Amino acid sequence: MPSFSVRHYLEEAIYLIFTKFDEQVSTAYLQVSLDIANTILALPQSETERWNGEDLYTELYHSSISIDKLLLESLLDNEGIDMDELACFSKALLNYLKTYKGRLWEGVNESKYLSSVWHLMIAGQLKDAKAHLSVRKSFRYTENLYNWTKQLNKLLIEQQSGAEVGAEINAMFDEVFDVIRSPYWKTDRQKEENRFPITMNPNYVRLQLAIIRWLYVEKQPLKGHWNEVLAQVSR
Repeated sequence: MPSFSVRHYLEEAIYLIFTKFDEQVSTAYLQVSLDIANTILALPQSETERWNGEDLYTELYHSSISIDKLLLESLLDNEGIDMDELACFSKALLNYLKTYKGRLWEGVNESKYLSSVWHLMIAGQLKDAKAHLSVRKSFRYTENLYNWTKQLNKLLIEQQSGAEVGAEINAMFDEVFDVIRSPYWKTDRQKEENRFPITMNPNYVRLQLAIIRWLYVEKQPLKGHWNEVLAQVSR
């Protein structure tokens, strides 16, 4: 799928940044990913129907590519993310993913759903994230990360209401983040030592959680600070 190419180059670029590889190379990967995203999104709807149905393209791949495009533009320009658009595309993706059942839900789409909730949290939509986390779905594959996300989101909502829970949030977040940011973290559920399985590329997960940490633990804006955001992973 074309969306896989967008995500692949983004994930490779993030890996190069985390490992402090040549900046020109990582920037080139980001630009290639953005170029592919722009090309796909500029296609007339009829052109995309050759590789997917109209609804699937619009709600799943269009939303996924649009989210990655927002991240790519922000990374390349060292700017903030358009949070309104991020929230809009995340909600569309979540609503579509809810339609999956049984084996089509377990593992892959369950993980995509949790990742989309993280995007909602990044966008500041904590109450909407709470509603989507309350969906009547099983999260057997991602159970530990799901439960952690649910509790974290609850504390963040309490903090917004004036509760003194900052220290609890910081400790809770870093307990998981310190595991996930490690280069030895594996996403495979079959690994006995892995407490946080998810069927997502580990570097994409690290990127999302680094953004959440920057916004809610460090409480700093993204604009002008992307180097510091990403440095949280390799610190």
